Amino acid sequence: MSNEVQERWRELVGVKGRPDPNSLADFSGSSGDRERGKFRSSKWPRLYTSAVVNDDGTPIAGDTNALLAGVIESLGSLANVANSLLRATELIEALKVLASPIIFETDPIMLVGIGAASVYAGLDAMGTTAVRIAVPPSGVIQGAVYYDRDDEGLPVNLWLFDDDVADQTDNSAFAMTDGDLLRVIDVIEFSSGFLDATNGQVLIGSNLQIPYRAREGYIWCQLQAMGALNIAAGADPIFKLRIQPS
Repeated sequence: MSNEVQERWRELVGVKGRPDPNSLADFSGSSGDRERGKFRSSKWPRLYTSAVVNDDGTPIAGDTNALLAGVIESLGSLANVANSLLRATELIEALKVLASPIIFETDPIMLVGIGAASVYAGLDAMGTTAVRIAVPPSGVIQGAVYYDRDDEGLPVNLWLFDDDVADQTDNSAFAMTDGDLLRVIDVIEFSSGFLDATNGQVLIGSNLQIPYRAREGYIWCQLQAMGALNIAAGADPIFKLRIQPS
């Protein structure tokens, strides 16, 4: 910069005249201090303005606030999407259970101790000893089938237990101890919806949704009459359970 230009610049900024050469050292202590931001006081006024701006010169704070607002809004949208995905996943899992094919069907459950040509009254025990049935260690009983080979078409209750229970007295009131009551898993009620096949009937229960956990892979069953059944010899009722293992 020429001396004339320097003088004109000093006039414009209100500092006319050349500075004392001895004062030039006031600006920095040594080479490189200016770059490191180390300035000493000077009697020659200078104005330094430092600012952080966007490329177009607009204040950065305004854009930052807008950016933060956008981030918060996006996070809210993501949270909604995550909740929707969670609900969809839960629905899919529920549908899988409902739509799953039969994986396990028990052997025919044949009651023990039903008397030939016995006439039962409602709430009577049908048979004596609880029947042990092999099942998966845990699962959900989805369905049950009642094969009414005597063509009665009358309701019965199939009691399920997680352990062996005391014997019943056939053709007498169905009775359990307090301890045996605590072993009840559920009671399947076969009451309506019999399908007649002339010489016998069948009742198919579905969507029972009975969860269980079987100790050593067995459950026990006993039968209770809920009507006036008269079972002929050789025509004892038979049952099956359909299970979705867990």
